[in-house]
Amino acid sequence: MFRTRRSCYIKRLSKLANEAARSVEVVLKKLDNQQLENLMLSVESKGAEEAPCIVLPVGDEPRPDRGYPVQPHVRFCQLWRWSDLRLPQELKKLPVCQTPHNNVIICVNPYHWSYLSKPDSPPPPYSRHPQELSKSEDSAFSESRLTSQLSGSGEYSKPWCKVAYWELNVRVGRQFQTSNPTLNVFADLPHGDGMCLETLASTRITENASVLQTRTKIGQGITMFKEDQKVWVYNRSEYPLFVNSPTLGPPNSEKLTVYKLLPGYCINIFDYELSKLNQRLRDSSTLKNGPIDEYAVRISFAKGWGSSKYSRRCITCCPCWLEVMFLVHR
Repeated sequence: MFRTRRSCYIKRLSKLANEAARSVEVVLKKLDNQQLENLMLSVESKGAEEAPCIVLPVGDEPRPDRGYPVQPHVRFCQLWRWSDLRLPQELKKLPVCQTPHNNVIICVNPYHWSYLSKPDSPPPPYSRHPQELSKSEDSAFSESRLTSQLSGSGEYSKPWCKVAYWELNVRVGRQFQTSNPTLNVFADLPHGDGMCLETLASTRITENASVLQTRTKIGQGITMFKEDQKVWVYNRSEYPLFVNSPTLGPPNSEKLTVYKLLPGYCINIFDYELSKLNQRLRDSSTLKNGPIDEYAVRISFAKGWGSSKYSRRCITCCPCWLEVMFLVHR
């Protein structure tokens, strides 16, 4: 019975791996049955089910087909997520992972890691567009200056961001405010805890085909998390995200860059220290298209905007998008 259950786990995981079954079996030998079950839960749900950490000793694993050793968490990510992954520096641990940083053990759950898009070498720009602020956006941006006074003390006793969900130029539902350092924004996520866009969208009836189609692509959505003075976004969906942030471009540029973030990737979407520096360096005479909200980020699901290649000239032409407003407590 023991061998049958274990063999079943290995067979199911082998079918989902990026390499031949023999390579998979070599890697899985180090896992006990409970670890195999946790791995299977993560892989088969594509991270939708938050399985526990799978902990192994730190040490290089052989990769027979290429002849060079890799660290165990890299090896597991190669097998079940990114076959082109090379270095551990290309990975960033996600908030769901509870394994401490040390030189003894490491978590090998491939859905506890994301593929890193570094701020100093981001992915190629998807498009560049003039900054355009519609009246609907102006009203939303003005709310980013508001702060809430909460009782208590501690780093996360006060909210650090608000999130608004938009469909084209219509804001859907109320803003979502959080003081937790991690926020999930999703449409369909088992046991999801956070901002459910499906619930918000159900309150609005629309016949717009583009909106209805894009709603179905949000899926697991995003995980946004704050670490020290930086905010990161992890793309949990199966479609690209498109991100625009005041700290992802030069301070005196007339155009802001829209970045394409592929599924499974994460990027530093906001840097508080860099934002302060940009404000000191910014030359208001170069802002021909109006003021810039220094603490607002826009994230569009599945659809980009701004390029002459596309009909969507501004963010309010995107079917489903988020406005993230960071609250600065003075």
